[in-house]
Amino acid sequence: MKKFYSCLLAFLVNSYSYAGSPLTLDMFNAYQAQCFEQTQRVEQNVAPETLSVRGCNMLLRNTWTSRYNQSAAYLNRGIVFQYKGMHSEAIRDFVRAIKREPNNYSAHLALGQIFLTQENYVKSVYHFERALSIDDSDLRLKSKREYVLQLLKDNTNYMAYLDNSRAK
Repeated sequence: MKKFYSCLLAFLVNSYSYAGSPLTLDMFNAYQAQCFEQTQRVEQNVAPETLSVRGCNMLLRNTWTSRYNQSAAYLNRGIVFQYKGMHSEAIRDFVRAIKREPNNYSAHLALGQIFLTQENYVKSVYHFERALSIDDSDLRLKSKREYVLQLLKDNTNYMAYLDNSRAK
């Protein structure tokens, strides 16, 4: 009976079809590797036009991708979009990553950084604080949060930040 279930599982995994072609576990792993590789290339400062989100897209199209892997794929694709200067797409993907994994430290950190560059200090501080509530050991993030809080104090948005903090 155990052998039957093993064979059934292997059949189901290997015969799942997307767009007419079989999707195997090997293909899934290859797409996952492609998706992660693009983020590594961002860290190497490659030319933005050489980056691709195909591996992430293929992972996200599969119905059997776990929530954790979906969150990672959205995060990686968002990082590529951010690097390419496609900030609205990056924000969308980081939000999707957080919806799948609310305690996704890296997605909160990335959103805080994008909002900081857009001078949306209230949202920036919010996401930096969420990231610090997940992992409070990042000293650079703590100082960055303090920097943004100082910008808020020097800005009229500080009152909006205080009102939002009190409402929670």
